[in-house]
Amino acid sequence: MNEFTLIDRYFRALDTGRSDVLVGIGDDAAILAPTTEAMAVCTDTLVADVHFLPDDDPFDIGFKSLAVNLSDLAAMGANPRWAMINLVMPAIDESWLEGFCRGFSELAGRHGVSLIGGDTTRGPLSISVQAGGTLNPERSLRRDAARVGQAVYLGGPVGDGYLGLQVARDAYRPDDEDRDYLLGRMRRPEPAVGQGAALSGIARAAIDVSDGLLADLGHVLDASGGLGAVITLDSRMFSPAAQRYLDTGGGASDLITGGDDYVLCFTVEPGDRAALEDACRRGDFEAVHIGVVTSGDGIEVRDRFGNSITTVSAGYRHFDNA
Repeated sequence: MNEFTLIDRYFRALDTGRSDVLVGIGDDAAILAPTTEAMAVCTDTLVADVHFLPDDDPFDIGFKSLAVNLSDLAAMGANPRWAMINLVMPAIDESWLEGFCRGFSELAGRHGVSLIGGDTTRGPLSISVQAGGTLNPERSLRRDAARVGQAVYLGGPVGDGYLGLQVARDAYRPDDEDRDYLLGRMRRPEPAVGQGAALSGIARAAIDVSDGLLADLGHVLDASGGLGAVITLDSRMFSPAAQRYLDTGGGASDLITGGDDYVLCFTVEPGDRAALEDACRRGDFEAVHIGVVTSGDGIEVRDRFGNSITTVSAGYRHFDNA
């Protein structure tokens, strides 16, 4: 099977024929119809042994390769529309490709995303996906819009991705129910697309938690002019499975620095509390108040009694110790 047969057999069906795609898979470039909205474009790469394990189900790998990109669009308040795949494989494995495409298609179908092109080549297994969506630029969510006094919120639990990886590596052995939940959160993260849309125009700064809560909140604070924050640990920040990890002696530092959660962290002006509550009802999610933006430098983490906690790591960094 050559590259062109591979594209025809596995990927052409993922071009769902959106009306705003004039030319999709099969030409030198896609042609997209212009819209009256602004475009948001992002890309993420998944590499074997870094973002997934080589023996992971290819359905999960396909699902996650799109999910991490849709999570970036959600953090901008964008509506996903298109995606491209650059797939590097050591050899053509038809069974693997079938599973990968089914996983990708499962999530793409939920959000109306059409595959419009990409590239395939031989080499060590890695997947790069580029995704695009549209938004109203006047209501977009950005990293650089945090201001002193804004409240910091989480739109979902953190720490599950870290724990899921520990389970996959057999470094943490919870009961079967927690094991299945944590592996699912790591392998098939649900991008908060509806949540991002509901927060558009209400939240000020936003980011998706991929490198760890402290690291990603730090990116927001740096982009907003070098601000600080005080974060207070709250049981609502964690899933029941993660709370049981804490109850058996696990460290909260791991959960707020581990990453791979793909939930939204965002800031809101104190006077917009009622608007946020309305957005939560419309988007069917809970916003957990975890702290406040300050004029200081860095992030201070406190326990529920107000005592400062020392964290071991600021989060995942790809080229540390390279």
